Amino acid sequence: MRNFAALLCLLLAGCATGPFSQLETVTPTIPPPQLAALQKHTQSPDSLTNANHLIAVSDVTVPLVPIHADKTNRFRVPVVLATVNGKTGVPVLLDSGSNRPFVGASLAQSLGIPLIAGQKSFTGSGIGGTVENYPGVVPALRIGTLQLENLITIIGPDSQSLAITRSFWGHRQTMIAGLNTFRRLSYLTIDHQRGTATFGIEKSYRPREGAKFVTSLPLRWSGDLPVVDIVLEGNRKFSCVLDTGGDYGLLLPRPVARLLGYWKPGAGKTDASHGVAGAALVAAYEVSEAQLGGAALRRIPGRTTLTGPEPVDSQVLLGNVVLRAYRVTFDFRQNVVWLEQ
Repeated sequence: MRNFAALLCLLLAGCATGPFSQLETVTPTIPPPQLAALQKHTQSPDSLTNANHLIAVSDVTVPLVPIHADKTNRFRVPVVLATVNGKTGVPVLLDSGSNRPFVGASLAQSLGIPLIAGQKSFTGSGIGGTVENYPGVVPALRIGTLQLENLITIIGPDSQSLAITRSFWGHRQTMIAGLNTFRRLSYLTIDHQRGTATFGIEKSYRPREGAKFVTSLPLRWSGDLPVVDIVLEGNRKFSCVLDTGGDYGLLLPRPVARLLGYWKPGAGKTDASHGVAGAALVAAYEVSEAQLGGAALRRIPGRTTLTGPEPVDSQVLLGNVVLRAYRVTFDFRQNVVWLEQ
């Protein structure tokens, strides 16, 4: 599942006769006929000694796919087109909130992505319940001249794949690629203003000449997710996961939202947030200010999930509603995140 930590992995609580029982759903699984078709074409684990092999000879810059967010930004989340097993035009979401590659079962079938033989399914928690996934492998994925071979991935139900991207991509399935896929590179830049993604191969990253604003933050990794420090309401510092694939502003855990006065039990308006296995209740509000390195953020749309366990070990998450206002660079060599305008 997405993150397989950061897709708001929430297990919906409550009894079937409660007022919100309509939010509960059956655990999504890959239908037996579809699973049987996938199991006809498997790859032996013995052949994966060269798993996640990356081939690159020079920096690669490719265009982002326009997905309109508003009148001022054409790139809601960073999606590029890739070639998978010789099939061109496959959309791939560059999702820093995912710690594993992911692909839906139908797309896996159409692209010839096999399951790994002899491996059992595993269960991940999701909004409304649990989701059943299987380990698979992408034989070849190419973005520009960047080539990935034997990329270990997760194959899940189509409903899981669509829940990740339906809000901005309709019913077209998209592959998910987390930053862990590219950490052997020097850097990855997502330039929302120019509509490009650059995969840096060897040279260390340098901010763009002539940029009006540049700031950097120390970058650390938690479960293969990129984490920085964020300061909320003037002086309270929290660990924050950067989520380029999340179409939201700030996601605050319940203790943080309560501490800062944005939410308290039994008060305020609630809504439903839909995800891979159903839906969960959320509280929505506005975060008045935040500091991200030298970037001062104002009036950020925020939300808190009210049911189930907290996502990502109760860390704050910052989504692409904020990040797409910047040229964002994940500098793997120096463990730094750069924000430029």
